[in-house]
Amino acid sequence: FQQTLGRLVSLLNSVVFAELESGSQRSYDGELPTAYNFDLLDVSGLEDGTLEVLLQSESKPEVVFQWINQLIVEAWNKKIFSIDPPILTRAFADLAAGMQEFHEAQ
Repeated sequence: FQQTLGRLVSLLNSVVFAELESGSQRSYDGELPTAYNFDLLDVSGLEDGTLEVLLQSESKPEVVFQWINQLIVEAWNKKIFSIDPPILTRAFADLAAGMQEFHEAQ
């Protein structure tokens, strides 16, 4: 769980920076945003097909954000970690606030 969460957060940072850099549009010379050259935390450790789905997505930050939320919910339901619901709700609120800041920065 922790390793996958770290990989997804690393990936989220990269796609957010890429969106902010390019406005999700490639420049006229066809170059990818510089953020796609960032070192990531072992994305090869993600499930097969994950990166292919992401590359085809038009809303990359939102996709990764939902993957993070889903991972947390599934881990909590499987009792991988124990946390009171109000604290977990606060964690989701903080993640959502980060995405709101991203959208406002666009």
